[in-house]
Amino acid sequence: MTRTKLLAAALLAFSFGNASQGRAEIYATGAFTGEIIRFNSQTLEATTFATIPGANLLSGITYQASQNAFYVSDIFGSAVHKVAADSGEVVQTFSVSGIGFGPSGLTVGPDDRIYAAGLGSTAASVFVLDTATSEFMPFLNTGSEILNSAAGGVGFLGGDVILSTLGAGVYRFGSTNLGPFADSFSGVAQVAVDSSGTIHVGSSDLGPLFPGTIEANHVYRFASDGTPLAPLVIDENLLPSPIPNPSSAFTSPAGVLVDADGNIVVVALGQTSPGNDPGAPTNGGIFVFDAAGQLLRSSTGLVGLSSVTRGPTAVPEPSSLGLILCVITTMGVGVSIRRRGKLTVASAIV
Repeated sequence: MTRTKLLAAALLAFSFGNASQGRAEIYATGAFTGEIIRFNSQTLEATTFATIPGANLLSGITYQASQNAFYVSDIFGSAVHKVAADSGEVVQTFSVSGIGFGPSGLTVGPDDRIYAAGLGSTAASVFVLDTATSEFMPFLNTGSEILNSAAGGVGFLGGDVILSTLGAGVYRFGSTNLGPFADSFSGVAQVAVDSSGTIHVGSSDLGPLFPGTIEANHVYRFASDGTPLAPLVIDENLLPSPIPNPSSAFTSPAGVLVDADGNIVVVALGQTSPGNDPGAPTNGGIFVFDAAGQLLRSSTGLVGLSSVTRGPTAVPEPSSLGLILCVITTMGVGVSIRRRGKLTVASAIV
C-alpha cells in the first residue's frame, strides 16, 4: 500500500473512531402519526427517522443492539414492527394475538429477548418474542393477581419483572415475589429502571378508553423496595395546551428513559389528539431532567409522543467529512460510501 493510501486510511479510521465516541440519539414514537422521531441528545432537534405504514396507534419502542434494530408496538394493529436502525425500514412485523387491544410497552430483557406488555388484557400480562417461531408467546400472566387490568409498561430490575398497570398499581414479579409495591398508582405507561435500581413509570390519560382513570401529569419514581420518591411533574407550565378546553386535562408524560449520564428523558402526548380535538394543533413535548429532577432542556409543540429509547447516531459531521474527502481527493484516492446518498456510520450506544 502506498504512503498516500495509508494516510487516507488513517484519516478515515480516525474520523470513524471519533464517530463511535458520539452520544447516542433519542428516538420516540409519534403515537398518532406512525412515525419514529429522532432527537439530537444535546439540542433536541427533531427529524423523522422512519414511518410505520398503516400504523394505528404507536405505544412502545425499544432498541436491541445485537440486531441493530428498533422494535415498535402498534396497539390497535396488534403488532410489533422491527425497524432497521441503519435504514429506517420495517424489516419484519410480528403479530401479537390474544391480549385484547394489543401490545403496549416494550423492553429488551437481561437475556436480550424482546418483551411486550399487554394492554387491554383481562389480566395484566407480559409476552416474549420467540425468535424460532417469530411469534410473541405468553411469558407472565398475573391471572387472579391483577384481574380486569391492563399492563402498560414492562421493565426489569435484575431478573425480576416490573409491570405498570391501569388501576392496580405497579408490580414486581420474580425471585423476590414482592407483588404490588405501589398499589395506589396507576400509570399504564413506559417503565425505566436506572443503574441504582430506581424505577421510573410514565403516566397516560386513557379517559377515552377507560373513563374516570388517573391524573396523568407525573412520571412516578420508586426505590427498588417500593418506597415512593419525588415524581417528575409535566404540567401546563411546561407543556401548555394549544387550545382552550382540550379533550384531556392532563399532559400524559407516557414515555421515560434514563440515559448513560443518569439524566431522565421524558416524552409526552400532550392534551390534544386528532380523534378528540379535530383540527387542533398537537402539543407533544420532550424534557430532559438531571438525576435530581432539575429540568435541563426541553422542546414542545411536537407531535404527541408516547414512548422513548436510545439508539445509534449518524456521524461524523459534514465539515469533518468534507475535510477528509478533500484530502483524499488531493492524494488521488477514490472512496465511495453510499447509503441514501449520505456518508454515514452508525456508532455504538454509550
